Amino acid sequence: NPAVYWFSSFAWDMCNFLVPSLLMLVLFQAFGVDAFCGSNLLIVLLVEILYGWAIIPLMYLMANIFKNEVVAYTRLIMLNVLTGTGASLVIFILSIPDLGLVDVSH
Repeated sequence: NPAVYWFSSFAWDMCNFLVPSLLMLVLFQAFGVDAFCGSNLLIVLLVEILYGWAIIPLMYLMANIFKNEVVAYTRLIMLNVLTGTGASLVIFILSIPDLGLVDVSH
């Protein structure tokens, strides 16, 4: 049954997604990152869960573009890492005071 296959695949991927997400929350709490601790902790968890609900089905759909599944997931992981790193880099560059764009980075 295709519905059982896709549901079980999604459930397994979501469990694998939640483990590092929860570990990241533990690290935020352990190091006292104010933006992600305290009353914001549940909001951060909700955002991570919603991100997982969005990105996992997107990866399933995007994998069909490629002929080889291994190549598909490798390239999609590279795309996710590069876009995540690029976004962090843009925020870091915008927060340099000499550029006068600190208000844009917030």
